[in-house]
Amino acid sequence: MANNENAIVALQLDERGDFAPDMQKILTKYGDNIKTRIGLHNYSDDQGLILLQFSGQSNSLAEFKAEVNNINSLSYKAMNLSFH
Repeated sequence: MANNENAIVALQLDERGDFAPDMQKILTKYGDNIKTRIGLHNYSDDQGLILLQFSGQSNSLAEFKAEVNNINSLSYKAMNLSFH
């Protein structure tokens, strides 16, 4: 059985106008794992930054990462949080 994992995930999406629909589909798919979502962008800029609090089984985070890494123009960073 996989362990529960908590992470802060930062996603930088270049060419936001072209790839935002693909990103939204993935975010919706993992909606039960996303506890907090903050979107930061300038309206006139085609680059977006999304910050997520992701919580769930460790395999869920790995699957999420694999899916978002298939999107062109996306950069992924994560910080795993472990509180004991």
